[in-house]
Amino acid sequence: MTPEFMRQMWCEKPGQLEVRERSIFEVGDDDVLIKIAYTGICPWDLRAFSGKSSSVAFPRVMGHESSGYVAAFGQKVEHLTVGQPVVADFIIKCGICPACRRGRPNRCQRPTYQQYGGGYADYILIPQQNIYPLQPGTNMQAAAFMEPLACVVRGQDLLQLYPGEVEVVVGLGPIGLMHMQVAQRHGARVIAADLIPARLEKAKALGADWTINSKEADLGVFVKEVTDGWGADAGVIAVGSARLV
Repeated sequence: MTPEFMRQMWCEKPGQLEVRERSIFEVGDDDVLIKIAYTGICPWDLRAFSGKSSSVAFPRVMGHESSGYVAAFGQKVEHLTVGQPVVADFIIKCGICPACRRGRPNRCQRPTYQQYGGGYADYILIPQQNIYPLQPGTNMQAAAFMEPLACVVRGQDLLQLYPGEVEVVVGLGPIGLMHMQVAQRHGARVIAADLIPARLEKAKALGADWTINSKEADLGVFVKEVTDGWGADAGVIAVGSARLV
């Protein structure tokens, strides 16, 4: 049974958070009410909270890397059951602009955003078209990474790597490590580069073909050495440095 009230964590302005209580969302015919299990902290959330993104309007509820369980749904919603694990896309695409009609919804020209705020809350209300069901027993903490993983998968698909080719991944935070693993699923071999020893150890544990601390060795020379002078077939920059891009 859903409660009458819920909590949301509002960012009043950069650097200031406040937990507010409100009545539970009213579920429309096409809506799905999700009880949040986990919500990740995206670099976008950090930039907004730090006041480094001038386009962000405050106050707002942030968070969009969420997993959860269906708590209730509207009369027109099909193929979902209460308690079912799901993830959601928090950006609602128009479905009719040229980008959407060409199968490129990531470039939707008229997107709208969840009007009730983000995933830093007990519950969130999302249109059924933006809900993705998961298998029972799914690790919900891992499922909260579905949104960034989807970005990684799309990027790796665009690279069109062949088995045996070599990709360099620079930056071994969560996104870089996901790029490494997805590239390997495509059959590629991966050179994983970072400046932080603990991240290099994590990359080794996850199966990196080569690791290099680019503060201690020349990355370009290393790439040529392990590829017999051929060089890398693709590269991913997963660090926040405009200089590297």
